[in-house]
Amino acid sequence: FLEKFVGDRKWVHFDIAGTGRSEADAGENPKGGTGFGVRLLTTWISSLWFRASLTILKTLIPKMLY
Repeated sequence: FLEKFVGDRKWVHFDIAGTGRSEADAGENPKGGTGFGVRLLTTWISSLWFRASLTILKTLIPKMLY
């Protein structure tokens, strides 16, 4: 049913609800849903963005210096 909301855009649905639960506050995991995998996903996406940004800067900086 999700495809009706995205139109022609490419999309993906990550179903992460309920993959991990903590019965008590334990370190960095509060009681309840742990969001297992969310940190890994956001770190990976951030690394892709960082690499893309470096590529763009390597292209632009020489042009800006001359």
